[in-house]
Amino acid sequence: GFSPKEIPVNVQKIINIIFDQESELLNEVVVVGYGVQRKSDLTGSVSSIKGAEITKIPTSSVDQALQGKIAGMQVTPVSGQPGAAAIIRIRGVGTLNDASPLFVVDGMFLEDITFLNPNDVESVEVLKDASATAIYGSRGANGVIIITTKKGSLNSEAVFEFSSYVGQQKLVKKIDLVNANEFATLANEVAENEGIGLPFSDPSIFGEGTDWQEEIFQTAPIQNYQLSVKGGSEKMTYNISGNFFKQKGIIQGSDYQRFSLRINNQYYLKSWAKIGHNISLIRKEEVIAANVVANAYRADPTVAARDTAGNFGNTSVRASVANPTAQIEFNDNNGSGNRAVGNL
Repeated sequence: GFSPKEIPVNVQKIINIIFDQESELLNEVVVVGYGVQRKSDLTGSVSSIKGAEITKIPTSSVDQALQGKIAGMQVTPVSGQPGAAAIIRIRGVGTLNDASPLFVVDGMFLEDITFLNPNDVESVEVLKDASATAIYGSRGANGVIIITTKKGSLNSEAVFEFSSYVGQQKLVKKIDLVNANEFATLANEVAENEGIGLPFSDPSIFGEGTDWQEEIFQTAPIQNYQLSVKGGSEKMTYNISGNFFKQKGIIQGSDYQRFSLRINNQYYLKSWAKIGHNISLIRKEEVIAANVVANAYRADPTVAARDTAGNFGNTSVRASVANPTAQIEFNDNNGSGNRAVGNL
């Protein structure tokens, strides 16, 4: 809280020093859309979180990493599908139709941040009340999430960083369903009540039958690798990072992987001229296992997943449900795409 002071010792044996307060260090400042204010003078509600807090969460997206981090902001994952985005609501639903907040990444207005690598985030600020509309207009009516990505600094040596993690995910708890013996017994009771022929002559021969949850769920690996370098000279700053993220789903056959490259550079041409760019290039590939879980809960447990010849069992004899393992085998619900996000 005091400014530095240098006094030559020379031949002095006693030196009395009076420090001067450095007021800039005594008042925490907050960066908002239109400038810098002291926190004590800030009328709007703003929450801030550092990038280091986000990277502690093993997830593909920044929005899911924000879950439980900021008061007044509700983050709800859409599904357990690998790479799935989350629904964000700041202080509840504020408008009709789309109540999602506005995302501002390095000054760019965006509708989603699924492309963003959590390791590239320097800080996140959340504007939570109506005062955000004074800065960003009606688009900020549901709140604003301002994200700043990492950059280099002038006159600094190149700093290389590498980080990675590997883990696994699995189903916490299965739904308690009837086994094949119980299913056949209940089916006979229904048929008897309706006055039709019994579908099963001896339910006890089926035993436990097929556990369709065991057939579709798996222990799934997740891995992430990040390499970056940042620094700067007298005339430029740079931050270059590459990331590979891969997550298999707990449903067999589901998969998500993302390659991303980010280049944040600034060039100081003159004392009055500076140019720069924040560019992110993303390649995404995913396989979605649609409706498999719902069908696994309804599939006939008296039917085997595959018969002795290796053919898929016909689960539609007594229920209009496809064989879940066949769904996984013949699933063509996959896609890939390239995306470039940046400014100059």
